[in-house]
Amino acid sequence: MDAVQSIYQEAVAAQLAGRMEDAKVAYRRLLEEVPDHPEGHHNLGLLAYQEGEVEQALEHLMNAVEARPGEAEFWHSLIGVLVALSAFDHAHNALEQAGAAGIAAEELERMRQCIAAAEVPPPPEPVEPVQLSIDGEREEILAAVQRILVRSRAQKASGKKAELRGRIPERKVIDRMTRLFNAGELRELEQFAGKLTRSHPLHPAGWHFLGMARMRLGERLESLRALIKANELHPGDALMLDHLGTALTSFNYVAEAASLFELSLEIRPNKIDTIVRYANLAVSCRDLDRAEELARRAVEVAPCSAMACRMMAIVLLHRRSPLEAVPYLEQAIQADPTMGDAYQDLGYAYFSLGMLDKSVSTSELAVERNPENAAAYSNLLFFMTHQENLSPEEVLRKHLGFGERFEVPLGDPRPHENDRNPERRLRIGFVSADFYNHAVAHFLMPVLEHIDRDRFDLFAFHNTVKFDETSEKLKSLFKYWVAVSHVSDRDLAEIVRACRIDVLIDLSGHTAGNRLLTFARKPAPVQMSWIGYVDTTGLRSIDYYVTDRFLAPLGQFDEHFSERLLRLDSAVAFTFDQDAPPVGPAPMLRNGFVTFGSFNRPGKITSTTLDLWAALLNAVPDARILIGSVETEDTQRHLTQELSLRCVSEGRLRFLPRVTLRAYLEAHNEVDILLDTFPYNAGTTALHSLWMGVPVLTMNGSRMLSNVGAALMSKAELPDFVGEDGEDFVSKGAALAKQPHLLAGIRAGMRERLMRQQLFSARYVTRCLEGGFRSAWLDWCARRE
Repeated sequence: MDAVQSIYQEAVAAQLAGRMEDAKVAYRRLLEEVPDHPEGHHNLGLLAYQEGEVEQALEHLMNAVEARPGEAEFWHSLIGVLVALSAFDHAHNALEQAGAAGIAAEELERMRQCIAAAEVPPPPEPVEPVQLSIDGEREEILAAVQRILVRSRAQKASGKKAELRGRIPERKVIDRMTRLFNAGELRELEQFAGKLTRSHPLHPAGWHFLGMARMRLGERLESLRALIKANELHPGDALMLDHLGTALTSFNYVAEAASLFELSLEIRPNKIDTIVRYANLAVSCRDLDRAEELARRAVEVAPCSAMACRMMAIVLLHRRSPLEAVPYLEQAIQADPTMGDAYQDLGYAYFSLGMLDKSVSTSELAVERNPENAAAYSNLLFFMTHQENLSPEEVLRKHLGFGERFEVPLGDPRPHENDRNPERRLRIGFVSADFYNHAVAHFLMPVLEHIDRDRFDLFAFHNTVKFDETSEKLKSLFKYWVAVSHVSDRDLAEIVRACRIDVLIDLSGHTAGNRLLTFARKPAPVQMSWIGYVDTTGLRSIDYYVTDRFLAPLGQFDEHFSERLLRLDSAVAFTFDQDAPPVGPAPMLRNGFVTFGSFNRPGKITSTTLDLWAALLNAVPDARILIGSVETEDTQRHLTQELSLRCVSEGRLRFLPRVTLRAYLEAHNEVDILLDTFPYNAGTTALHSLWMGVPVLTMNGSRMLSNVGAALMSKAELPDFVGEDGEDFVSKGAALAKQPHLLAGIRAGMRERLMRQQLFSARYVTRCLEGGFRSAWLDWCARRE
């Protein structure tokens, strides 16, 4: 018998004999010898819990399941302790992780029953609520909805309203809940409606208002539970069917939500709210024909309705018709000047049209109308990063304003209980709404494929209902995949704490679907922002912005960030498309003239950009330019007029709309040199261009997002394409236009150049990131909170 087994048997014997202190001493000795001993952690965790040492108990039990995730007994113990502590959300999360670890179905069902039995207390009156014991239990949710649909259709067919059961609350109670809802006093409404569900559990009003309050508060699962109960108690109510459909939409139960909306409209055919919600569902499903049909119906029923006009505009924006959307949004604002969302959409429409100043001023009004709407503020900041007239200091000040408004009121975060062992395996969490076929996913994928899983456990916090083949591949690369789109920022922060995440990484910044208000609560001891946004978040709770020595040369840009810059040797890997079309010969060899190009969105094409392009085109009189991603005739007309004012004739311009990925890549075979945009450089489009053999003409920038092109061309060892300033940009471009054979050679060898360059190597970039994660962790371990 070896020494380890001897200590283990000694500990077990002491535990069985009731000598708990001796057992604890022996288990601790065991863990000193074998820090990852699964039984040692498990048994010591149970002993700690029995003595009221909850934090230690949970830590040891989590270490046990981490050391041996396939052991069902360990998961039973962990979930049992969580249930005993009434930590039901954390218990559900553990159950999901147990399933991901491959625990047998019958064991999972036992765990599920353990949670369900403790989670829902018996009601004071005989009610038959649908009990949803875990987020994502599709069968229970769908069965409940089907029962509601059947009973509601039968009720509609009877021609009568459903009878109310149980005691009916006084009218003043209903009136008070209505006033609270209309005033936005959601926490008070939640408490008041909750009391009503306990005093009048058979009446739907309490459940209905409770569901609506929780929906507005972002507590979507709790909202769904309450709305299901309300509809079961009173089937056939058009408004409650509508609200249940809305709740289901957030879980991507599309067919069921559509059935509820359709039935609601059969009962109340001209209810604008329902028509608009149904149209929104169709938009989210990319069924734009159905969405437009519903939106036009809404406008026809209520032509002066702000809600209907905004819905029509949303459909047009998704059809890439921003010019047509503008008058509908203006009409919506005229009908309801307080509708902040309409200003927000109008700002986006102007941005899509390349009207940046109007986009920013309109988005400022959106923030003014919705001062507590973090998404509106994030939109404004994103648009502001494109402005050429703002100094870096002004951009920083605007971002810090976001933190002052949303982070400071949260107060100081709770201390973190993470094990400060500097060399242990770290838990790294990634938070994003872009874990699907999106640019962020293509930057992240190669890192996940090469990361050292002996040193890092990876958690994905998936903040969208979108899920495609890319999502499936990403999910396979994470140890844990946690769907959180239905979870509030506050609750997500608690989930992150429960997972004991050591380093939490934001992949969104101020782009759509961000969870910065979770990061503002500081749920992890080390927090970073990376990839998704080339600027500061403005949050003091995010410790680092991950960059590299090319994008942020030493001594540059530090003062533009609220975060500390974590400079690596290389911080960006990219999934180059191996199925891309072959690189064609340089078009100038067959054309006899150089063709410049741009595939950036029109919002990046500022006056400064047009000045530089025009100066270059005038310096090379026979040159042409191909401009892609031009969706509307109005945008094309605007760019044509602007370049004409700068003495570039229309005959030298060619425009392409947004096309499929392959057609977009193929279009590079018609371009000799890609022209960058300023101040917001090309990023993903520049990498696609390089892969297709087309170098990028750019220049050094005074902000990080203005230095992206220079960083990429420096890594590719093509410094002749990086100007020091605007004059040098034009000079270098004109000189290169006279060297067709040089461009042809660069083009032919570009893919080989990228593949042999270590700075683009996914393996090397991953090692750099791993070093950055560990360095930041060591720094936290060395200081006290």
